[in-house]
Amino acid sequence: MRSKEYWRRRALVLEEESYIRGARLSAKMFEEYQRAARAIRKEVNDFYNRYASKHGLTYEEAVRLLNKREFQEWKASLADYVNRIAQEPDPRIKALLTAQLDALSYSSSITRLEALYAQIDMILNDLFTKGVAQMKAEFGENFTEAYYKKVYHLQARAGFINEFAKINAGMIESVVSYPWSGAMFSDRLWQNKQALLFHLREVTTQGLIQGKGIVAMSKEISARMGQSYKNAERLIRTETNHIHNEAEKAAYKAAGVKRYEFVATLDSRTSEICASLDGKNFALDEAKPGTNFPPMHPNCRSTTIEYDPHDEMDWYNSGKKMPKNMTYEEWAEVQGIKTKKKKSKNKAVTVTE
Repeated sequence: MRSKEYWRRRALVLEEESYIRGARLSAKMFEEYQRAARAIRKEVNDFYNRYASKHGLTYEEAVRLLNKREFQEWKASLADYVNRIAQEPDPRIKALLTAQLDALSYSSSITRLEALYAQIDMILNDLFTKGVAQMKAEFGENFTEAYYKKVYHLQARAGFINEFAKINAGMIESVVSYPWSGAMFSDRLWQNKQALLFHLREVTTQGLIQGKGIVAMSKEISARMGQSYKNAERLIRTETNHIHNEAEKAAYKAAGVKRYEFVATLDSRTSEICASLDGKNFALDEAKPGTNFPPMHPNCRSTTIEYDPHDEMDWYNSGKKMPKNMTYEEWAEVQGIKTKKKKSKNKAVTVTE
């Protein structure tokens, strides 16, 4: 049979594929951040052009109440946004957005600066909702692919094709929505968005008080947006690793594997905690992220393999013989699993040397 080191390498390949998926998602998020940054800079620029005198825009002018016409325009734009919130399919997200804007909806007066803050908040809310939708969709696909590929590897290592539990929507929703690190990923993304809103308000208010020009303020806005994106990127990478490893855990359970071995990506970036756990094995029912199961920390790249499968005779010697050099796509077709129509980079895993 193939050596243990071979299967460790294959496990790291699967983790790397998942990591690349996370990187592509981060790239999409970066584009959304760029769009939001442009929109916010435009709002601030328009704000200056609308209310500044030849001496610039003072804080006193910025906190004047909107006049009747401006207030009507503001209420109309707010009503349009409230209608967009009503179309949000996720009830938790809808509740967050609605609660935040309810107070403004019932306001009988509002200052120019408060109106600007609200416009910025609406842009950030759009960024947040797009981010949640993209992450949820990607995490679902990541879980599905990681689960099936792990089952394929387990069966290839055993040399037999078996029936196993297929993925359903409930399994995906349970994993994606579980607050494994103390909060759901959407809650952490919301916290990041709220922190960004606070910092952008701070930049704007201090800029007005200190008499900064629009160019200087735009640079500070871009810097704050960049910091927020880095936080979102770290969240995506960590959650991607979590989803990948939870899928593999589910595959172990489906195959009857009782123990797993920790596998760290060993290079110059490997953390001390992951390096210390590399090669150690644990009971599957005692797996705990951050303790003995990845992710162990933000940006973690560790994964696992099944421990000593020769002891797991309930799944090792059952089913029908797997053909030598059977690819994942060929195996998926036999199992009735749909795969995306794209050029495959998956290598066949052979049963014997």
